[in-house]
Amino acid sequence: MVRIYWKLIVLGIGLLAGLLLVARWFLPTMGVSVPENVSPALTTLIILAAIPVTISAFLPYKWGNILREISYLCLFLAILILELYTFKSIFTTYTPPQIVLEKCSTLFGTKEAPTEMWDALGVWGCVTSGYFPASYSDLGWTIFAIFYLILPFAFVWTFLYGLMGGLNISDFFGGFGGTVQTILSFIIAMYASRQLFGFFILDFYAYGAWGLIAVFGATCFVLGLKRIMENWFRIDEMAAITRAAIETEIQTEKSAISNLNKYLDYVRSVRDDKVKIDMLNKIIDPNTSYYQGMTGWLESTRKNAFMTAIRANLTTPSTAIREAKKFLT
Repeated sequence: MVRIYWKLIVLGIGLLAGLLLVARWFLPTMGVSVPENVSPALTTLIILAAIPVTISAFLPYKWGNILREISYLCLFLAILILELYTFKSIFTTYTPPQIVLEKCSTLFGTKEAPTEMWDALGVWGCVTSGYFPASYSDLGWTIFAIFYLILPFAFVWTFLYGLMGGLNISDFFGGFGGTVQTILSFIIAMYASRQLFGFFILDFYAYGAWGLIAVFGATCFVLGLKRIMENWFRIDEMAAITRAAIETEIQTEKSAISNLNKYLDYVRSVRDDKVKIDMLNKIIDPNTSYYQGMTGWLESTRKNAFMTAIRANLTTPSTAIREAKKFLT
């Protein structure tokens, strides 16, 4: 029976009502308005930030956690959009003290007395963001590379990598999960940072310290909400981790038992008893690789009984194999 978390239902309804109230009533009374072409996207993000939380109240911890991770991302983006247009309204006469950027009309952009190094940086800037600094000075390129390329990409990549971890991407792809998670998050971050550059990154960095405060504030709000929700699920999370560890241990022992049975069947097929005894000695001698490879993953009580059965009947290999198999069922 799945436990219903009423706190999540209340939180989901509260997020939906609260964010819509802020976007449709509170901010307009302050003279802040979201453009009509952006409003549908904002409403969709608000719904996707609230509804999955409510639905997760009826799901087991593992599946509910996936929905909540999606909710965190949508909530972060919704808050950023609200902050962006609030800033645009408040700082209507604000002149950002940032370097001047130009869109790339060609792959390399427009360069004055370019060198090979500037060519490489120009390609990097145009491919990654679609922009390059109008000033090809050392300071202009340094500011552009750090604050417009490296830091935004690192932020998006880190966020996506954490999101994929919450979505259990590693478990889905088995032994290659960590590598797949890294590659996928990198590729998506490359695309996302490029697509969002003109809308989010340029606008927020145009406000200098205020833009950084906005991003930091949205991050803190989402992480704070996540911490509160994780505390609600502490017991369920521990149960899920324990269950996963037990399942892994059981599966590992099943694999060891299967390998041992195959090995004992092979030993039984050998005609020479001396060879059989030598082969049985390999799996009960701690100094051999067979010992750890064949019996290392058995539960200790089962392993001790298995070893004892073989040692007690070692001079009669067929009996040793038959008695040992009793402890592998």
